[in-house]
Parts: sequence; structure tokens; C-alpha cells
Amino acid sequence: MYLKTTKRRYKGKTYTSYLLVESVSTPKGPRQRTVCSLGDLFDPADDEMQAIVAKVKAYRARRAAETDDDEVIRVSANEVETEEHREGGTVHVGHEFWKRLGLDEILRDLGLSERMCALVCVLIMNRLIDPKAEYAIPDWVRRTALGDILGADFTELAEDALYRAMDKVHPHRAAIESALVERESEVFYLDRTVFFYDLTSTYFEGLAKSNGKTKRGYSRDERRVDTHIFLSVMAYHLLVAIEKTLLDQNIHTSWAALRDKLKTHQVCTVVLPTDTGEVLRIRKSSSPEPVHRRIYRLLDLPDKIMEPHKTWNSPTTKA
Repeated sequence: MYLKTTKRRYKGKTYTSYLLVESVSTPKGPRQRTVCSLGDLFDPADDEMQAIVAKVKAYRARRAAETDDDEVIRVSANEVETEEHREGGTVHVGHEFWKRLGLDEILRDLGLSERMCALVCVLIMNRLIDPKAEYAIPDWVRRTALGDILGADFTELAEDALYRAMDKVHPHRAAIESALVERESEVFYLDRTVFFYDLTSTYFEGLAKSNGKTKRGYSRDERRVDTHIFLSVMAYHLLVAIEKTLLDQNIHTSWAALRDKLKTHQVCTVVLPTDTGEVLRIRKSSSPEPVHRRIYRLLDLPDKIMEPHKTWNSPTTKA
């Protein structure tokens, strides 16, 4: 913020005025914005005038700190729209407990890439929230806000990538399970659990040309069966952690009941056409309803699914 001098001539006489201006960032670059006009009686050498300027600057600084935004945008209220609504509450809770159990750190320590960690997270979140076959998981994850939460793009995700993630996890099953059990005992004070599974599976091998009811599928070899079970056990660990957190507060509510309520807390994109012709898109979580706030409070979680993300587009640019 600084003083700017302007001069104009009127009937042969020159008039000098002083403006208090500030620099602001706009989509078209830096611009000057007039805070107030100090008129033609302002004397820069006058201490009282300088004190007034200092007070104005202090007030503007406080306002900027309170709003955390130094840009005023004019929009047409009747043109504001929302789009790309995604289910957010369920994946928000699942991912927060994923972080509490340190699963990201466990997978990274075993050498898995960030993308591979995200795909494993998708597989486990699906088993926790809405179990589906691998071919249906890409469509499911695109209906949720998990991509927003992870900062990952699942637009082109296909089932083959999920199978590769399963194969990548397979040799690390014992190490992941051991690290997870240690983490569980430290954070949630859970006892160890032993699982027994019936691994009986029936399938055909060969062309089966004479049987019209057979369909082509993937090989049910030992590796895939083991990994399917392992991922389901990982989801069960998250489920137990969620319900244990509620039981510690004497709340006997199942995850299934919570899941149905959380589905209505969404993430969406708010589309704001501005007076300059450009469009501001804000990707953000919707305001949580009282039932959502209560669940998040019981689980000691933030009620904001994600931090708002802003992008500017010209009128002809699609989001």
C-alpha cells in the first residue's frame, strides 16, 4: 500500500490530489486498486495525515487476515451452479482411519510408489464401504471424493491397474500385517485376532465351447485368492478401529448405520461466472449437516473433507 499523486488541469489551474492505493493480483495480472481518496488538502509532510494513513493500512491488514483473501470478485448470483457431486463422508472417515493406522507409511517403507499406494487405498476403501468386483471399482471410485482426498486422478482408471496393485502387494502381506498389528496396539489398544477362511472355489479351465453358461474370467490362482483375502482383512482392521472408537464412548452404532448417514456429505465444484467473463471453479466439501458433525465429533475427525481448491477458466475452457 502506498500514496499515489494525481494531477489535473481545470481552467488553467493545476490541481493535485492524493490517493491511497494497493497492489492486487487478478487473473489478468497485478493491478492497482484505490483504497481511498485523500483529496487535494493532504500534506504528505503532515504527521497527523500520516497517522491517518497508518490507521487505514492497519485496518486493511486486519481485514485481509480475517478473510484470508485479498481479492474481491464480482459474480452473478443467478448464474452460480454446482457440478461434479461426489460421495465424500464415507471415504473421508475411511481415509482418516487409514492415516491413523499409518498405512501410507507402511506401504511407502516397503517401496511402493505414491500411485501404487493410492490404488491399494482404493481397493481397501471399496471393501470397507461398498464391496465390488475389481471390474466395477473404477466406476465406484469415480462416484466418490477419494480422488480429491488423495490428490489422485482416477478418470482413466481401469481394472488392470488394480490387478497390478494386488500383485505388487502380494509379496509384502506378512510385513504389512505385522506393522499394522503393532500400530493397532499402540493407537487403539486392540488385541490380536485370528481369522479362519474357507478357500473353496469352483471354476472352469479350457475353452468350454459346449457350455453356453461359462464366461471368460481371470485365473483364480493362489496369489490372487491370498491377496483378495488380505485386502479384506485390511478393511476389517479399519472397521474394527472405527467401531472401537465408538465403543470407547459407549456408542453401540454399527459402521453400516454410519455409512448410510455419511453418504449425503458430498464434495462438489461451485461454478462462479465473474463480471470479467472468466469462470472461477471452487472444488470444496459441502457444509456438513448436524448428523455429519455429530459422527465426526464422536470419531474425533475434522468435519471438512478437503481444503477448497480454486481454478480459473476462460468462458470457452471446460473444467
